[in-house]
Amino acid sequence: MTKSLIQCAPTTCRRAKRGGVTLLRNKEDNMEITKTINESEATLSVEGWLDTQAAPQMKEALDGLESDITSLILDFKGLEYISSSGIREVVSAYKKMDGAVVVKNVSPGIMSTFKATGLDKKIRFE
Repeated sequence: MTKSLIQCAPTTCRRAKRGGVTLLRNKEDNMEITKTINESEATLSVEGWLDTQAAPQMKEALDGLESDITSLILDFKGLEYISSSGIREVVSAYKKMDGAVVVKNVSPGIMSTFKATGLDKKIRFE
């Protein structure tokens, strides 16, 4: 298992190391993504706000997944808010992974947003 930084443009984010785990933070400090690879499974743990300002970092994280990744877990335990831009990136992940996406640890407030869009019927939530 490896944990690594999600690469991004230097104008939109900064990198940090905390306790041996490399993280990505956007400059507004409202979102952080940690990527963990375990064989052919990737986990993106997202904390903070996945909004219009942070969605480009999520897109870069998804675009940066290696071709041998066959399943994706989006861990939203620390996610406080998601906008339509964030939802678009979740849909993009679903399409890129041909449906092999699991969204975990979603708060009731954020889950209500997914239910309002009908995505709770397409994407697997745990």
